[in-house]
Amino acid sequence: MKRDIYRVTDKMTVEEGKWYTVMICTANIFDVIRKIEETIGKDNVFYPVCKKEVIKKGQITYVDTLPWSQYIIVKNVDYNKFIEIRDRFNLKIFFEESYTDEYIEKLREKYKDLVDKIVPSINVKEGDPIRIRDGLFVGMLGNVVTIDKKKNIAKVKIKMFNRDSDVEVPLSSIELLK
Repeated sequence: MKRDIYRVTDKMTVEEGKWYTVMICTANIFDVIRKIEETIGKDNVFYPVCKKEVIKKGQITYVDTLPWSQYIIVKNVDYNKFIEIRDRFNLKIFFEESYTDEYIEKLREKYKDLVDKIVPSINVKEGDPIRIRDGLFVGMLGNVVTIDKKKNIAKVKIKMFNRDSDVEVPLSSIELLK
């Protein structure tokens, strides 16, 4: 059944059984997602999650993050519940395009391995000047020689004992110099 709904600026039509992209407008994204899942069911909410490295007080920790920023995809299983979660959690419905169950299954398949993937908190490329933040070579300056994204390590050329040496360090242990 098709019904009208008001999105950020104008009216759109939503259809029961279709999936829609929504934006969560809060800092507590995972709390809101959990409450939405409780309201309409876990199978009716889709969002890939990956780990992000964060350094707090010199320690590396990993936190869940959404690679799509604040966007999730929600299935309209019941119009009244759809409106309830929109109003209750201040969701913004941005896209009029809806998605089918088959499309969502393809997305689930595509992103299923992302849960275990760690997104480095630093974007460096070969040749960039860096400083090593922790580990055996803390405080040393060097240049990135190669990056292994699978292992999340960088080979860095540093000067040690008055000669150039290549060392491998975790991506989380380096900071980019400007």
